[in-house]
Amino acid sequence: MWIKATTQDILRRNSYDTHLNFLWKADGLPLYIMDNHLAAAWCWMQECSSEESYQFFHIDRHNDLGALAPYSCYQYLKENPRVSIDEYTGIRNTSVTLQDRPAFTWDNYINQTIQLFPDWFRKCVYATHKSLDDRERRMNLGCNVIEEISPCHLSGTLDYELSVREHEMLMAMARNAAVDKWIVNLDLDYFFIEDPSIKFLTDAYIRNIAGVIKSHVNEIKVLTIAISPECCGGWRYALNAALTFLRNEHFLEHCVEFLEDKNLYPNGWHD
Repeated sequence: MWIKATTQDILRRNSYDTHLNFLWKADGLPLYIMDNHLAAAWCWMQECSSEESYQFFHIDRHNDLGALAPYSCYQYLKENPRVSIDEYTGIRNTSVTLQDRPAFTWDNYINQTIQLFPDWFRKCVYATHKSLDDRERRMNLGCNVIEEISPCHLSGTLDYELSVREHEMLMAMARNAAVDKWIVNLDLDYFFIEDPSIKFLTDAYIRNIAGVIKSHVNEIKVLTIAISPECCGGWRYALNAALTFLRNEHFLEHCVEFLEDKNLYPNGWHD
């Protein structure tokens, strides 16, 4: 389902830090795909309850813990989380120097969701290319932050963390609650190095990560995927990475509409 539909000139548009060009939701899965990661918080608010707690797994080349917009400009989302995507992206930063910018950008959406719904981050696992700095460590990221997971350990860590273990079941039973599900937040630029046109992790690696995530879909409350074209060397590279992730037995059946969009894939994706 297209929440924000693509346009015929989309492959000539920029995303960068403030522009959302498309947002799509899978059929039958809590899976959202966007060009700009700033929309991830909106997706979480559609799927998650303010009365529940969750765990957070962030896979991204960047930490996405940038400077906050003034809390007053987005505070109303705490009581009204299911606004339209246009209203969400239209919230402006009320800072005197940044008032022409959206409140939610590609690097601050996590911080601001923590301000609104801190229980959604009871446990945080970070797989990024840069460890958290002192300022980021001081932020309220939850009770357990794993700062560095190397690519060679990501698959195993995902499989371990997303698995429901016996002691977690017992703890949940003791508090008469369900085991906390996961918010999984993936940026495809994780598979690229700083020279963004170079994908340093193989297609087989990407498909393996997709398989691990899909195998634990019942433990995932919402999965958000950003393709970040500027951080992947352009639309072509970013969309090819999206194809690799989605065009396999794990996600294909749920994502045909996305994969058949001729504005994104004018030459088709079938081979």
